[in-house]
Amino acid sequence: MRSATAGISICFIEAVSKHPLRTNPKLSIRSEAPVHGWLIFAAATLCSASLLFVAQPMVGKLILPHLGGGPAVWTSCMLFFQTVLLAGYLCAHLVSLINKPVIQLGLYILLLGAAALTLPIGLPETLPDAVDSPAIRTIQFAAMGIGLPFFVLSMASPLLQFWFARSRLPGSGNPYGIYIASNIGSLLALVGYPVVIEPLWPMSSQTIGWTWMGLVFAILALTCGVLALRYPATVMPTNGETPTVVEEPTLSNRWVQRFSWLVFSFVPSTLMLGTTHHLTSNIAPVPMFWTVPLAIYLLTFIVAFSAVSRVVSLFSAMLVAPLSAIVGWLIWSETPSPMGWISAAHLVLLWSGCMACHGRLWARRPKADRLTEFYLFLSIGGALGGVFNTVVAPQIFVNLTEYTIAIALCCFFGGLRLGALRLPKKSPNQTNRRLVQSRRIQYLAGLVLFVLAPIAAGVDQLLMPLLPSVHHADDRTLLYAERTFFGIYKVQQKKSGSGHWHELWHGRTLHGMQYDQPPWSLAPTTYYFRSGPAGDIFSEMLSRPQFQHAALVGLGAGTVATYAAENTHFTFFELDPAVVRIAQDPKLFTYITDSRGKVDVVTGDARITMQNVPDAQFDLIMLDAFGSDAIPVHLITREAIELYLRKLKPHGLIAFHTTNWYLDLEPVLAAVSYQLGLVSLARRDFGELTSEDLRLAKYKSGWAILTRTPEDFGALAGNALWTPLISRERFRPWTDDYSDLLEVFRW
Repeated sequence: MRSATAGISICFIEAVSKHPLRTNPKLSIRSEAPVHGWLIFAAATLCSASLLFVAQPMVGKLILPHLGGGPAVWTSCMLFFQTVLLAGYLCAHLVSLINKPVIQLGLYILLLGAAALTLPIGLPETLPDAVDSPAIRTIQFAAMGIGLPFFVLSMASPLLQFWFARSRLPGSGNPYGIYIASNIGSLLALVGYPVVIEPLWPMSSQTIGWTWMGLVFAILALTCGVLALRYPATVMPTNGETPTVVEEPTLSNRWVQRFSWLVFSFVPSTLMLGTTHHLTSNIAPVPMFWTVPLAIYLLTFIVAFSAVSRVVSLFSAMLVAPLSAIVGWLIWSETPSPMGWISAAHLVLLWSGCMACHGRLWARRPKADRLTEFYLFLSIGGALGGVFNTVVAPQIFVNLTEYTIAIALCCFFGGLRLGALRLPKKSPNQTNRRLVQSRRIQYLAGLVLFVLAPIAAGVDQLLMPLLPSVHHADDRTLLYAERTFFGIYKVQQKKSGSGHWHELWHGRTLHGMQYDQPPWSLAPTTYYFRSGPAGDIFSEMLSRPQFQHAALVGLGAGTVATYAAENTHFTFFELDPAVVRIAQDPKLFTYITDSRGKVDVVTGDARITMQNVPDAQFDLIMLDAFGSDAIPVHLITREAIELYLRKLKPHGLIAFHTTNWYLDLEPVLAAVSYQLGLVSLARRDFGELTSEDLRLAKYKSGWAILTRTPEDFGALAGNALWTPLISRERFRPWTDDYSDLLEVFRW
């Protein structure tokens, strides 16, 4: 593949150098341009955008088993891809400044050939030595896996549109139509990867397929280059000849115009990321729900750069202020309204805000000779939004304040959009004078909205304790809050009658609770109740004289430490150091400090850190990391379970907490268990709870156990509540090479 592609590139360079256009440029000018030539440019741009969007989750899945720490890997990958995308746009702009089109094409052919030499994408057999920063290691892996191909693809959209604008092909007067094709390609890949590609093909097949599609793109891109050379515009549209492009007269200063491009691309980017974080952590922690805000973001680009842009963006701008007030009230009041309606309010606000800003970008688009510069600044603005939300905001805000800031900015610029209606420069009659006055009022309204929006949207919920707490019917008190790379943690004290307890929350996911009053403060609660499945497992293990050492993946509030007896050793594996600080602080939780056994904590991804543990070390390995929407898939694959078996003693048990309201993980465990020749049991404790259970904070839960032989289950084998896992017909076992969340989704 590499040698063939490189050979094609060399031959193509020679062919271009000998093309009749080089010796007789008038030949192409006299030729009739093909009517459907624009389709090739649109197809090439769509193909490049699809490849870019497919590459991001694909490379993330390749890296995850080597580094672990799911959210950190995905976020670091996103930052890497945004940076490379920006570099690609910058390089495309620099190439467009070269006066000779044939040199532009030649340089791009050389880059395509160099990228082809690195295919197919994947991690090298020899990986770099570990460094202290997981983010740096992720960037190293991503650069080695797909760095150069991704960079070359990033150049495609602005460069192809520039070539199209410099041609005399039909439609070249409005090159922004090709930009619509780019966003459609991104949208198709965003939906197509989890729905089609991931369920049907393992990673090895995905990388091969991506390589072949890259070859298709290369052929399309080279064809576009030839068309641009063969049919150049008789007069280049550098002096405003492009009739569909409107230059804002109030932005004659180019740096002011560039700043507006930055602002109107930054605001939708940070709004989209803020909406995604708020919805997936506080409203609807549903797997893959993050694709919905991103799809809306892309759709607004498609509509904004279409013929209906002015009408739709104006109407959307009118909705921003009332929607901001509604969303602000929902955030401030924490109203228990139906999840669907709350999500819809946030998503409609996202559409309106993005549409208002992207509509301003369309209104301020430059002439074709500055096309690549325009896209470069759009890329910078989008990247700044990503950096602000993922790097800056977690360092300076405890709450999701960046989301409310984005809403405030949308209110302001939505008001400006209402005031930006074009009016005659002169007002010869009373009607036009009133329109001018109305425009000034609308600008003032935009400024007022900018000032009031932070209040309406509830900027920084740290102000909430200063307000009447009538919405806190259960008498909550915030004891501790911390924001890290992995999310926002809050410890709350609640009171009900004579009882009071502490709860640890990560978004909408409860990670543990403890009563303040003994003896209840020493009792396990929630999913680890003594009469529940977790209690059965520890009852069996504690009845064994040889039980000494347990590995527990996921610390939470440290509830499981209550089961540690004298002469036993519990080792917790926890990804986030903030959770360790919370669980070990006796002012918040005392499960660890009150434990009768030895308790220690290993910080880091369990699959990575457990590799450093000697084999046959644990009598019990218990995994409790699958309760949220973003489950760590790499902890439940065949390779992961093979690791657990190596670290397990001959008659030990591997237990999985399978309670998840959106995903059914039992088929995954059943398939892997069957493939590895293991035996399994599961208990689904989802019946009605008694009043005593509710009083002592028992939660419904499901657990599954894997082991080598039926005898290893001990007394659990005779417990009627524990039944074998049932394999789903034709269910494919999950591996590091293959997984499919849609297959286990609870529809």
